[in-house]
Amino acid sequence: MATAGTTHHVVLDDGTTQIGLIASDGRGNPTFSGWHREPLARNSFKTATGEQKYSDLEPPYYTVAQDDWKGGRGQEKFDDKTKFYDSKSLWTHTKNQCILGPRQLSTNVADSAGAVISVPGEGESLNYQTVTDDIVWGQEFTTDSNGLTVTEVRVILASLVSAQSEGTPANGSIKVGIYADDGGSPNLPTGAVIVSDTMDYADLSGDWEWFPFNMATALSASTTYWVVVEPSDTANWKEIGIQTATIASGEATAKTASRNPNTWSAQLTVKMFYQVLGEPTHPIKKFARPWDGGALYAITNPAVGTAGKLYINGDQGACDSNAAAKGTLIDASKTGAAAWTSNEWGGCVVRIIDGPGEGEWRTIVSNTATVLTVDDDWDITHTTASSYAILGSNKWTEITPTGTVLTDTCTDIVKSGNDYLLIAQGDGDYLLRVRVRNNAGTWETTGAAVGSFNADLLCRHATGQTARVYRAYDNGGTETISWCSDEGTWTFNTGVAVHLPITALVIYNNTPYVFTADRLFAVVEDKLQQIDIDFTSMADMHNGVNASVYNMFLMFPLGYGLERLSGSTVDDIGPNRDAGLPDGRQGVISCMAPVVDCLYAGIDAGIVDTSSVLAYNNFGWHELLRCAGQGDRLGALQYQVIPGGPNILWYGEGGAINYVLLPSKTSNPYLASGMNYALNGELITSWIDIGLVNANKFWHELTVNAENLDADTYITCYYQTDTDTDSDSWTLIGSSITSSGATTQSITTDDSLAGKRIRFKFVLASNIATATPRLVAWSLEAVARMQSKFSYALPVKIFDEQLLLDRTKESDTAVTIMAKLNEWADGLEEKGTVPLTMTTMDPCATNKKVFVEAMEYRLSQLATDAQGTVQVYSGTFRAIEA
Repeated sequence: MATAGTTHHVVLDDGTTQIGLIASDGRGNPTFSGWHREPLARNSFKTATGEQKYSDLEPPYYTVAQDDWKGGRGQEKFDDKTKFYDSKSLWTHTKNQCILGPRQLSTNVADSAGAVISVPGEGESLNYQTVTDDIVWGQEFTTDSNGLTVTEVRVILASLVSAQSEGTPANGSIKVGIYADDGGSPNLPTGAVIVSDTMDYADLSGDWEWFPFNMATALSASTTYWVVVEPSDTANWKEIGIQTATIASGEATAKTASRNPNTWSAQLTVKMFYQVLGEPTHPIKKFARPWDGGALYAITNPAVGTAGKLYINGDQGACDSNAAAKGTLIDASKTGAAAWTSNEWGGCVVRIIDGPGEGEWRTIVSNTATVLTVDDDWDITHTTASSYAILGSNKWTEITPTGTVLTDTCTDIVKSGNDYLLIAQGDGDYLLRVRVRNNAGTWETTGAAVGSFNADLLCRHATGQTARVYRAYDNGGTETISWCSDEGTWTFNTGVAVHLPITALVIYNNTPYVFTADRLFAVVEDKLQQIDIDFTSMADMHNGVNASVYNMFLMFPLGYGLERLSGSTVDDIGPNRDAGLPDGRQGVISCMAPVVDCLYAGIDAGIVDTSSVLAYNNFGWHELLRCAGQGDRLGALQYQVIPGGPNILWYGEGGAINYVLLPSKTSNPYLASGMNYALNGELITSWIDIGLVNANKFWHELTVNAENLDADTYITCYYQTDTDTDSDSWTLIGSSITSSGATTQSITTDDSLAGKRIRFKFVLASNIATATPRLVAWSLEAVARMQSKFSYALPVKIFDEQLLLDRTKESDTAVTIMAKLNEWADGLEEKGTVPLTMTTMDPCATNKKVFVEAMEYRLSQLATDAQGTVQVYSGTFRAIEA
């Protein structure tokens, strides 16, 4: 038996056969001194043509970079360098930049249940204030004449890690409560809190964010109360902030006090932003698209048996002659309760939508009760035949038409003709026709039932000079589609039976399409024709809801995804693809707002989780905004073009109508004027392993290239490694970046971070309403360390009856040994495709798994004697580690 060190210098074993080798020097004397081990280069050298990329650099030094995020969210592994894992409230769908998303702005409509809100308005920036363990902040508010049943209070707080914060949060909490008024201050000394909720410091994640505090109480009508923010008495807690702003004349001011106050100090130039909310009673169902350039309308969807509400945004009316003052618009009817509040329309746009001057628009500089003063004279003088609409305002007003009014929950609304709104009230009540028009100089809003017809869903199809209004309704237990061809008589025909519950009506390719829970139909030549798309296996009453046309495609929800129909081809493009949305933000697409270059979609996450609005840019999905509170349901979206811009994206969040401003003259908000940006946003990269999944890496430096940074507009970086998950904490990298340009930071202060994979979170934050950080690119410097591998070389001499180390003779012939070495080197037989076990006299290179390389040799002796042919092979044996 061949044994390394006893009979041979090197022994190879394939599990069946053993071959031993004797090393020799140049004279053929046995010696192990020629044994040689050399490290193998496991990294290839790369060459590149054209533009050089970081990935073309020489391993093992790797640089990973990203400068484009247009591919969207949902990618777990860093394969596509235009994609990322997740984001929050960012604008990432413009090529080569990542900026804050639009700031969520509020209107005067807050669930119509007496909610009291004070939120940042357009252009209103953040002023930093400190709340410590011994300072309490309070803000006065007064309920309306209906009182309020409170379910939640929200305040804006800052996390510990920001450009202004320091230290580490100690164990502790922050309490938010509603207190009674005690002579112009909170009744805090006696501890007379009406209701409160507490949140641990550790839960205050993110920079400047609305945090909800759940509490339930009934507040009396027309009564003054206080929202109070009170940290626990933990001395180590530093610099948690309340958002504040310089107050306008007449607004209530904030007050501060020590922990056990006897007196409060008024902060005369500061207010605290807050929301005191009740249970939504009138969730927004739908907006009526203002295709004629007029005002935008909205309907609510309260509980069954409760009358819905109709709202108008801005205002609409009939002009009076302005011949004597062409720099004004006059509406003398605005008297009494209808009178305009002084300067309430400043900065809005007024547009002539009918009559003399139709199509002209101007920016409103100021207003009195009946007169709008605009920035430039009108070209055409107004008459009483001229009608106007005020656009770009955050004011919504409930409309109660004269005549017939709403009596039930609203299920759909369309604009019909120039003058009419059709409002469906479901199967239990009449279809309501609301006429809004200029009647010889008098603006009228009149309601009337459309015969005895009812409807669940509506859509309007205009073709040339004619138009049809389609309705879906329950005809004695049979779902039916019928239509009205004369918008003067409003008489619907008997239509066609569908026999299945109808979920949506939409016009696509000049044809009415009808969705049901499991099928799709088209009305062709007044007959129902089934489209050859079968989704019966995913039957659900949400399928198809609020289907929309985006460019040349019909987009419709299916399950928790979104389908794109073109001709007979259906593509699944939903945000549930790839990694999808994380737990807690998953939901159905409840509404859509298509624009030429983007499709906005509302994700309704239900009554427990967090809803959001996503943008689809034909490359992927991007989160534009996230609702402030869990359970705030998203039910309606509408994109509105404002002459001169910025444009507006409206959305119904619970019972509130909120909005964001979007660019109008460019698709890039960073280059647009009038933008308002979110307080903060987050970008989480995909996991980075540089293509070597199981190799260890040293994570060295992160370089961030950004623009528009300062102490108020900054970027903070974090990382996770290896087995971290979405719910695990993030580790801060250095300090917040407040200088524009390229900033390089060691990922850890002692350069000690190693692992198999890493990902980053970039938090963009701005205290300035009209400013945003601009992340241009990031790059990571890393070194990959792979297990060392070696090659081995040994000069050998092989001949028959070779004298071994123990003075015995080799039993194998030289030909046999050489044949076996060749067989192993060729790898053609089974034993040649698996590594051999090599033992040697070198303790550092014994019991290694190796592959034999083809041996270089020379036949140093060939002679014939009485015993036969004598063959002597001299050469170099080579092997490489497996």
